[in-house]
This record gives sequence, structure tokens and C-alpha cells, in this order.
Amino acid sequence: MKNLFLFAILLPLLFSCSKKKGCNYNQAVNYDKMVVVDDGSCTFTSLSFYADQDTINGKYVEFVEITIGNTVIGSFSGKQTESGACNGSNTTSYENGTDGTINWLSTIHLEGDSINPSGYLIYKSGAAATSPNLPCIAINALY
Repeated sequence: MKNLFLFAILLPLLFSCSKKKGCNYNQAVNYDKMVVVDDGSCTFTSLSFYADQDTINGKYVEFVEITIGNTVIGSFSGKQTESGACNGSNTTSYENGTDGTINWLSTIHLEGDSINPSGYLIYKSGAAATSPNLPCIAINALY
């Protein structure tokens, strides 16, 4: 009888030791409030840069280069619509490793002409605030 009583007390403790693993950071896209042990699997908003036109002031856009934190993260050429920017072609994506605001710079390389055969550069910058409700933010790198 003592063994049965001891078993009845210990049985719930055995099952309560199992702690759910996953992401318990509430600003992550994959946040789960039931998670007890954060296993490092949190994902955050990604940024997808695109251009919705292939000319500026009559000059062809040869390519666009994107910089975040003094590091060039990629470049693209061609145009894309905003609706197709996330995981689309003719884009550059940045997988954010945390929450907060991301400052970015786009360097737009335009074709040359008889005045400046090597081409022209236009710089645009901006900031994007990440959100746990947005797995991807589409950013037009030309504006």
C-alpha cells in the first residue's frame, strides 16, 4: 500500500519534468507562450529589398546594392512588384537576428552617358521597424 501511495505521488512529478522547448521571446515571429525552455530557434522579421521600376529620370538602373551596418548584404537588378518582393526574384533579403529597428542604405547604380560614361550613383536610406506579426517587410530600395 505504501508503494502504491508513493507511486501515485511521484507519477505526476515524472510528467511535469518535461518542459516544452522552442521560442519564448515575445517579439519573435514564431513566439510560443507555452514554451518553457528557449532553444534558440526564434525567428525575426526579414527584410526584402526590391525596385518597382527599372529607370530613374530616363536612366536605366543597372543594379541596386543594399548595405546594413556597414556590410553589403547583396544586390539585385530588374524590377519586382511589392506583392512579390518577399522571397521573390530580383530582390535581396536580410534575415534579421533580433527585434528592433534596422537602418539600411541602397546604392542605386545608373547607366552612363556621354557626360559621365562610368554611370551615376544615387543613395537612399531608411529604417524598418520589425514586428512579431510580420514575417517579411517589403522595402522599395528606390524611395
